[in-house]
Amino acid sequence: MGNTLGCKPAVIPFTYLGVPVGANMKLKKNWAPIVEKFHNKLSSWKAKNLSMGGRLTLTKAVLGSLPSFFFSLLVAPNGVIGKLEKIIRKFLWGGTEEKRKINWVAWEKVVAPKNMGGLGLGSLKAVNLSLIVKWWWRLRTEENTLWGKVIKGIHNIRNKASNYMASSSIPGVWKRIVGAGDELKKNRSQYIRNYRKEGTLRSQALTDSVLIDWTHDVPIKVNCFICRASMDRIPTNCALQKRGILTGSSRCEYCETEDENTSHALIKCPLAQNVWQWVFHWCNISAPMTGDIGEKLTFIKDWGNCSRKRSNLLAICYSTMWSIWRVRCDRIFKKLRCSPATVADNVISIVFTWIKHRRKKCHYQWTQWCINPFDYL
Repeated sequence: MGNTLGCKPAVIPFTYLGVPVGANMKLKKNWAPIVEKFHNKLSSWKAKNLSMGGRLTLTKAVLGSLPSFFFSLLVAPNGVIGKLEKIIRKFLWGGTEEKRKINWVAWEKVVAPKNMGGLGLGSLKAVNLSLIVKWWWRLRTEENTLWGKVIKGIHNIRNKASNYMASSSIPGVWKRIVGAGDELKKNRSQYIRNYRKEGTLRSQALTDSVLIDWTHDVPIKVNCFICRASMDRIPTNCALQKRGILTGSSRCEYCETEDENTSHALIKCPLAQNVWQWVFHWCNISAPMTGDIGEKLTFIKDWGNCSRKRSNLLAICYSTMWSIWRVRCDRIFKKLRCSPATVADNVISIVFTWIKHRRKKCHYQWTQWCINPFDYL
């Protein structure tokens, strides 16, 4: 028959349009090619050459293409989901097969939506379940489609009860799809209960830190840094000592009078306070110079009545904290010193460059920007 039709004969299992056909996809070994492709896309050499924002963007791109193609047809075993999530965690934090890096943010916060204080990566299990159940729902709502008639004919669904969706004696992809739909229906009350009760507690746990506004005016790496800083998940001396990495003193490298935590490094340190004074003087804003990182972010979110001016201030303050952190890192690793005035000048120039090239129809002029970033809004 194959020779007559001009096709090459093959044996089951085989691959058609990139999807395995005829293999038992309940076995983890049959997912090995897919896991290998996933691993190649998120290889360690790419992690070394990308920032945190770049790694997050690449991970989202891979999650949006590679797994979705398979997850829309195949129910992934929990072991495969766990292996893929392990690859993501290792890549996201810059780890390799030989060297493990610190996972600074809990996995539930990494996959949580941004409006709940997470990084917005999304859950593989939730993606798989939603894509699979979509077919179950389409069969119920699209009765006259060709593929629907084929499924109903194979499983003899016509003239059966509404809850009859597949024949128990016919194995295959559709039976597993129906099984996922039945699991969702069976545990629907549990999902709703978890969402209303436990989900509320989980959202409270995720939002213990101040919810930040992610802005397109600054690179993603800056947004990621601010998000981590709001959770107190950046490598300060106190954080490193808490994790058993730093064995010496946790004192600040600049003032050497207080322990270096997130609020001290970005807000309370004399270096940081002087930078903030320069920046707020340039903006002609009266702002509190004390407090912690949460109070500073809250002040930014509540400042003023003009959304355009608030967007400018948001980009300026995010860039200020980013610049302060970079200066502190240069002091530790490169033994470089930088005055607060120089840091403030860098903030002025870098924010202008970012906004100028990231906003559509931006008519800011450098001379006007240097005087005040709000005068012409």
